[in-house]
Amino acid sequence: MYNINIYLYTETAVIAQLQYFGRGQREYMDRILGKYRSGESGVVKQVSGVGAVRRRLLDMGVTPGARIIMRKVAPLGDPMEVTLRGYELTLRKAEADCVIMKEDDNA
Repeated sequence: MYNINIYLYTETAVIAQLQYFGRGQREYMDRILGKYRSGESGVVKQVSGVGAVRRRLLDMGVTPGARIIMRKVAPLGDPMEVTLRGYELTLRKAEADCVIMKEDDNA
């Protein structure tokens, strides 16, 4: 039995982390916030990105361990509204793609 972790990257963020198990089974471990649909929720695992974008996300409260609920997504996917720490926050798709999430057990 062996484990192999594979990370799928875009220019700004990790799209997903796949974990392969010895028998060819595949499981998505993490997802980016930009791929969530309305009503889905998760917990921030990591904030990627560089420079000012990362700093702004952290300043707005998007920190590891914070629970985020996706509220609304515009018809073309940009922008999107999330509920975070008791307030609504609107993010551009590029910013949401910098937030790596793990599935929320309380969903």
